[in-house]
Amino acid sequence: DLQGWSRAGVGDLTLLLDWSRDFPQAKPMLKNVRVNWRLGVGMPTGLRQDEDRLFAIPYGYDGAFSLPFGVGLDLHFQMYVRAGFDVQLTHVFGNTRTRRFKTSQDQTDLLFLQKAAVYKDWGLTQQFNLYGQLYKPFDIGLSFLLGYQYLKHGADELALPCGSSFSQAVANSAESLRDWTLHHIVVRADYDIGSHWDEPTVYPRLFAYAQLPFNGKRVAATSNVGISFSLDF
Repeated sequence: DLQGWSRAGVGDLTLLLDWSRDFPQAKPMLKNVRVNWRLGVGMPTGLRQDEDRLFAIPYGYDGAFSLPFGVGLDLHFQMYVRAGFDVQLTHVFGNTRTRRFKTSQDQTDLLFLQKAAVYKDWGLTQQFNLYGQLYKPFDIGLSFLLGYQYLKHGADELALPCGSSFSQAVANSAESLRDWTLHHIVVRADYDIGSHWDEPTVYPRLFAYAQLPFNGKRVAATSNVGISFSLDF
């Protein structure tokens, strides 16, 4: 179906176990080092790819379970300056579902004519974040962050059904199965509302952010702007 379409749905649900610890530093410039790690499982609750509509991509990993793991390091310096980095790797478990696949070298990825129950072996997804932050420089609970994010997804591979008359090499030559990369600049302003209270039991925070793509390979990149509100207990 090459006509226009519209659809709505949820993404994959992820459950995370998160740990962090502060290591105070008795140094002139460096005041604290925070180490954190996280481990989780992603469940295939997201909307699957619609194989009969043009570019109707999945809202998640297309029916597959995933295993995200990440580590990070935050450095707290003197004079309101913070910096850090974070690395997250996501392994996606292979799954079988009805998919379209390439059967001729002359076909484009948008117009595959053949469908079958195909197993997909997903590539590793890597996410790297680097940031610098001015943390509450005016003592009013307002902070500013500038960050860089790099995403890379390894090449995927299809396994055709046993006895299939189609070439597996041709099926895996599809451009959409090759690796892709994406670069973002992240700008964020944080307002810690609880900083105005004496010994609060709840810490309300407000975030405004912009995520701006500036380079990539084999991706459809869009800019994102949003506002988030959180309550920390």
